[in-house]
Amino acid sequence: MLTSDDVEYLLSKPVLTDGAALHNLIQMGYGDCFGADAVPINTTRLSEKFIPHSVNEGIESKTWSQSFFYTSGHAVKDLDGTSEAFGVYYTDSLNVPKLDMDSQYPYGVANAIVRTGKKAKWAVFGHNPWVTVISYDKRRQLLRAMDYIAGKKRLPAILDSYQQAVLLPRENGAHQTTSVSVLNCTIGKTEELTLRLRNPLGTDFSFMSAATASVKLPFSKDGEDFLVKLPPLEPWTVGTVFCE
Repeated sequence: MLTSDDVEYLLSKPVLTDGAALHNLIQMGYGDCFGADAVPINTTRLSEKFIPHSVNEGIESKTWSQSFFYTSGHAVKDLDGTSEAFGVYYTDSLNVPKLDMDSQYPYGVANAIVRTGKKAKWAVFGHNPWVTVISYDKRRQLLRAMDYIAGKKRLPAILDSYQQAVLLPRENGAHQTTSVSVLNCTIGKTEELTLRLRNPLGTDFSFMSAATASVKLPFSKDGEDFLVKLPPLEPWTVGTVFCE
């Protein structure tokens, strides 16, 4: 159970959460601390569409649906003009009631960046983000939302490739990325992978795994990010990129 001190602390920090958490906090009396509300809705016949926003760059108009086991969610309702919608509910069914006939998004906003009274940004996902099976585009949206609300304290590494994997980045005391381990958690060999690195200790990138001796890695730049090419990984093996 969150204490009042816990809530006050979180109101000043970037937070990725769901609509239920925002709704519960408002019910606890923290409504004046947010620029948006979260309205419980039935999502049985609703899907999510990604709309233009920097969080969705390259994946605009993509859609995401969940199974019929998930029948409830929340619509994020802007209250002060500061919220930034990046996902909306839609349906092809003709008999699903609309939340607001006159709204640009009549079935409601599924995901939005919400401002707190302490000027922090929260990424609020109303369409039940805590599921074990998601699309690669949805994964990209979640990661980019984390990046967006974090500001300068961005994630140290992101796997750009469409591959099921686990990343274990390491930083030194100066918040420089010193290495990133990549676990291929599938039963198949990967293709060449692209790893997006931020603030590396150095730009001499090398790679090593149980099946690969140390090799130098090619890279390119994307703004301040480094796009490093990794060799294929065998099933259920770990490879590590070193930044020197």
